[in-house]
Amino acid sequence: MFLWICFLAFVGSIFCHEANEVPLNKALESLERALQYMNETVSAINLDAVFCIRRLEEQMEALLKYEPEVFEGIQHRLEKLQNKAHKIANRGMSLVLKASPGYASSNNFAISNEKVGFLMKKSPELLWYPSRSTLESLIEKPVSCENGKFNRTNSDNCFKEISGPRFDNDNPCGISFRCLRDEKQPRQREWTLTHQVLYWELLEQWQCVNQVPLSLRDRLCSNVMRDARITELANFPRAHHDIFLEQIGLCGIWGYKDFNKPEWLQKILEWQEPSGCYASSESYKCFDGCLSHETGVALLALAANVRFEAEKEYEINKEKRSSMLFMK
Repeated sequence: MFLWICFLAFVGSIFCHEANEVPLNKALESLERALQYMNETVSAINLDAVFCIRRLEEQMEALLKYEPEVFEGIQHRLEKLQNKAHKIANRGMSLVLKASPGYASSNNFAISNEKVGFLMKKSPELLWYPSRSTLESLIEKPVSCENGKFNRTNSDNCFKEISGPRFDNDNPCGISFRCLRDEKQPRQREWTLTHQVLYWELLEQWQCVNQVPLSLRDRLCSNVMRDARITELANFPRAHHDIFLEQIGLCGIWGYKDFNKPEWLQKILEWQEPSGCYASSESYKCFDGCLSHETGVALLALAANVRFEAEKEYEINKEKRSSMLFMK
């Protein structure tokens, strides 16, 4: 009788748990709406948005490749997201290149945007790392706001090197010393810091390095976490939504699961417009007032939350299955 009662309690806990899988379901539904919005407005999106859609495609592929058992229950939905993102990114890339041929140019013009069009393509290497947490011990005091001001031209110039000619040596992409030095400079903040993360992710995706050292990944994302917490302490100012989403999305790609916080996910869900987009009064807007870049990085932030929520659900269910076997 006692074992039967335990069994009923166990089964009941499973059904209650499934009924309350709100974070995973909400994150997945929000991700699907955001991608559908991109599909409906593909003619108005820019390179930043296409870049994020392409990375979403790759992230869905990576999750299904490296953790198929975790996503078994939502495999079909992730495959649909992957295929849809692939089609939207291809269409968006075609339209962006047609509207701005300079993105595809190989000429060495002094225009910041030249040659970064490759960022809209599918990368040769999938990026996936096991889940881990950032480290408080690696948090640095950032440079002043003035000294930490983001230099987009320098950043784009470093991105351009990634698409350059290939060499048969220990520096296959011919990456300059200046970029390697600047992109791992300590004590950076905000956009400069997130673009350091992005730079190293791109180096690995385009096979310029075999693997980004764990020590560098830990240091960069631990300090990205520092910045994200500052945004939280300031009660999420509207002007910080964009970078906050980028922080979660980029460090999520590297597997930093502590960016998946219930209260942070709730904020991301609240910021989404009914249309699926993320609106802003700043930067590049689509025709309806929505921000192309912000909606793009929201795709990555939501994808990261889907991953970590699914991993949590998988571990909970695995423990329950183990308990059931023990009771037998």
